[in-house]
Amino acid sequence: MTGQRAGFSLMEMLVVLMVIGIVTTIAMPRLDLLSMRVDSMERQVTMTLARAQQLAMLRQHDVHVRFDTAGGALVLHADADNDGEVDGGETESRVELEKGVLFVLEGVPAGPAGAEAISFSRMHGTQPVLTYHRSGSASEAGGFYLGTHRSVAGDEPGDARAVAVDRATGRVRRFNLKAGSWVQS
Repeated sequence: MTGQRAGFSLMEMLVVLMVIGIVTTIAMPRLDLLSMRVDSMERQVTMTLARAQQLAMLRQHDVHVRFDTAGGALVLHADADNDGEVDGGETESRVELEKGVLFVLEGVPAGPAGAEAISFSRMHGTQPVLTYHRSGSASEAGGFYLGTHRSVAGDEPGDARAVAVDRATGRVRRFNLKAGSWVQS
C-alpha cells in the first residue's frame, strides 16, 4: 500500500475554496434575507401565541400578550391572579421582532387580520392586548400584520404576513400576500 497519500494537497484545497467563493458570489444576491426574516418572525410569533395559550390552560389563569409596537416586541404576562396587572411573582417575557421586521398595514391591503396593523381593541396603556383564558379561548377575534420597510413603501408587498386569531378556540391562522391576495399558509 505504498504510494497512497492521505488528505488533500494545498492546491486541491485552494481550488475547492475558489469554487465555493464563485458560487457564493453568484448566489448571494439572489437570497432575500429580509423576506426570510419575515417568514422566521411569523413562525416565531405564532409559536409564541401558541405558548401563551398553552400556558393559560396549564396554569389555569389568564395570559396576556401585549403588542409593543414602539419597541418591536410581544410581551407575555402570566397573570396568576387575573387582575390584568403585573404583580410580584408574576412573570413577563419579551419576544423581540427581528431586525427589519415591523407591525405594518400601510402599503398592503387589509385582509384576514382586520383593518389595522394590530386589530385587538383592548389596550394596556398604548399597547394592544390579546388575552388567552384558561379554557384556551382568546379575549377577542383579531390579528396583526408583519412586514418590512419595503412592504410599507409598496416596493415589496410580498414581504407582508398576516396572523389572525379566532376568539372561541384561540386558534391562529397565518396568511401570505401573493399577487395582491391573502392566501392561508
